[in-house]
Amino acid sequence: MTSNPTPGQFHRNLEVAQIGTNPANLPLTVDLTVSQERITREVPGQVVLTVTNDGNSPRQIGRPFYKGASVEHGPQGILLISVDAPEARSIDLACTGDGKTRENLARTEEYPIPSTIDSGEAVVYEFLVIDDPTHPGCLPPNRYRFTNTFTVEGGPDGGTDLTFELRITDPNCSADTL
Repeated sequence: MTSNPTPGQFHRNLEVAQIGTNPANLPLTVDLTVSQERITREVPGQVVLTVTNDGNSPRQIGRPFYKGASVEHGPQGILLISVDAPEARSIDLACTGDGKTRENLARTEEYPIPSTIDSGEAVVYEFLVIDDPTHPGCLPPNRYRFTNTFTVEGGPDGGTDLTFELRITDPNCSADTL
């Protein structure tokens, strides 16, 4: 439960608006939850993606998501970065005082190692939600869509898609209809 901010205090709320279904009908359960729903200039939002193997044997999967910008599949405004990504170690603010993230945030290209999930087990991935420094404003209220294709052992040759939407709202605006 979030508390009401004092007037003039920067604060955003983060929630999962939608998560796509499993189009390949694979024996996997994918869940996305918010672990840090209140975002301030100093505290980024956080989400947790959990993939559970519901099958009877171990299954290797590629990382379902690693990092990306909301502009890749919808409105510009936020970045989603794995806590395992090198640049995540340099993020200590969701936004700086002027409403922008650190200008030296470098987007790097890594190739995360696939995970093998035993039957009934799960793998957990954590992500930071921060402002996109290429877009005006700081974490503008909106619905943000992210899509990624990842490989699943025994799945389709081209991989399977993961699609989800995050919603950022401004508790100072009672007319949020996103």
